[in-house]
Amino acid sequence: LRLALGAPASGALAEDGGTLAAYVEVSPYGDEKGGVFVVPADVVAALDRGSDAFREPSLLGVQSPQFTKVDVAGKVTLTRAPNGSWRLPSGVRASADVVDGLLIALYELKAGPFLPDTTPVDVAKGGTVQITLVDNQKLDVSFGGACPNDPKLVVAKAGTTTGCVPEFVTARIATPESAYPDTRAFWLLPGGETQKISEIEAITVESGGAKIVDAERRGDGLHLRVPSDEQIDNASTERFLGRVAAVTGTIVQSPDLAALGLSPPAGRATIRRRLSAAMAGATDGGAQLSEQVVEIGAPMKDAIHLRRLDDGVVLRVPLELAQPLRAAAAHELRSPNLVALTAESVKRVHVKPADGISFEVTRKSGVWELTTPAGFGADASTAGSITSTLATLLCLRWAADKDDGSFGFDKPSVVIDVEREAKEPDPATLTIELGKEVADANGGVYARVKGRDPVCVLPVGKRDPLLKPPVDYRNISFDPTQTPRIEVTRGARHRLLQYSDVTKAWTDATDAGSDFIARKLADAIRGLRAEGLVHLGPARPDEGFDVPFLLLTGSDGAAVKKRLIVGGVGKLNDVPVHYVRIDGVDATWAVLRADIDAISTLL
Repeated sequence: LRLALGAPASGALAEDGGTLAAYVEVSPYGDEKGGVFVVPADVVAALDRGSDAFREPSLLGVQSPQFTKVDVAGKVTLTRAPNGSWRLPSGVRASADVVDGLLIALYELKAGPFLPDTTPVDVAKGGTVQITLVDNQKLDVSFGGACPNDPKLVVAKAGTTTGCVPEFVTARIATPESAYPDTRAFWLLPGGETQKISEIEAITVESGGAKIVDAERRGDGLHLRVPSDEQIDNASTERFLGRVAAVTGTIVQSPDLAALGLSPPAGRATIRRRLSAAMAGATDGGAQLSEQVVEIGAPMKDAIHLRRLDDGVVLRVPLELAQPLRAAAAHELRSPNLVALTAESVKRVHVKPADGISFEVTRKSGVWELTTPAGFGADASTAGSITSTLATLLCLRWAADKDDGSFGFDKPSVVIDVEREAKEPDPATLTIELGKEVADANGGVYARVKGRDPVCVLPVGKRDPLLKPPVDYRNISFDPTQTPRIEVTRGARHRLLQYSDVTKAWTDATDAGSDFIARKLADAIRGLRAEGLVHLGPARPDEGFDVPFLLLTGSDGAAVKKRLIVGGVGKLNDVPVHYVRIDGVDATWAVLRADIDAISTLL
């Protein structure tokens, strides 16, 4: 069969890329007569291609699993170990993520376009790489210099094949050897944490010669054999293995093993990792299991030392990062819930901060009441927020098996007594203690349930809602049905407002007043709402109540029902406020300065 591509067809219109429909002659084939036909532009484009379009674009022609050695001249030499990891000439394991960047760069050695084989390569602006394959065959690659077709690309040559490749290849291959040493405890597949976690088939952690964790994959989680026979759910499994994969530190040069608690070691951790035969450089197919062992030193003040047996490297790891490999490792597999309860089951909450306002709220017949401090009224929304927070106290991590005196529980920052509907075997009451804040970049606050040993780290954001008293901040406003007369006084200025239950409107009870102004003033007073409860107890000298800024007195015509005393100006959370007190209530409130100024301006 012979096809001949001819000229563009008469009247053909250019399509995408400027290609036109064209004539094609088909020679006689068998019993067919052949003839001349018009074919569309996409067929023309497919036929009208040079030989380069049919060439394999990869300059290497092989995949990285076939590599056993990569030598970047003057930069780094890497050799694949039996377990699939890569090693530096010193025997130190190379970082999976950094090696992955190099392998991606080699994969991207794809000609786009191809160049004549006589095109020069300026290795002074690039470099050379020699790759050894599993069959001991060697591939030599040189690259460098701007592509004559596109200065954003780089000229590269492998064997007798020359082409233009992406410029980032130059930067990746130029990575120095100093960037390659692996600082992770375990070598796992590069990329996202989920990929790393998926390779771990089993893990054991030993301390003092005894296993404290022995688990292997079963279903979508880990099945724990030690310290107890139980199935760990998927979320807890992913969280624990994610922390194991993330254990990283700094390499200790010329380590003194005895001084670092590694001679003899205090414990060891072993993971069994599943990897493909290609990843390990094998040719017989099938997945393989590979064990990695890390020896664990005795904990020091703020760090612990780990020794990788596969390359002998010693890492200094912060205690918090090494937690899943320490004596309390079993606690890393437990549920992150500090307490198991539902918001609906909570009947009483008593919050006692070391520095702040203590309060107690109780639910009776479905309605929240503020028991302590008395006389304030409870805000149902804030009370509900407290119980919702208690029901979602998820630990960032479990910090220790038991309190060693360093978490601040000798003088708790907050003590929270919780009473709930009893459900066997859970007790009806429990006490949550919060210690000091965690002094590291991740933050948090230490927490525990009194009478239970494990210590966890809660987000600080979970503590703050628990410290806000569920006080009804609207109780500084005036209800016209209770106080139909409101007297406003500022120094010599005075105004009396009267509410009519018949007309449902406010009027000025003084002769010179304007009813329009009276209505605006009454609305401003009735809309008052506290921004916060500053403190309980007597007024403080700096709050300005010795010479009040404003007085608001509400009565029913016969007796005073409520009296607000507006003091001086201060700030609450960097917002300007006036201090306000209510006669008969031993507390100081904060009201927006703008709201008080609106009342003062209308006098």
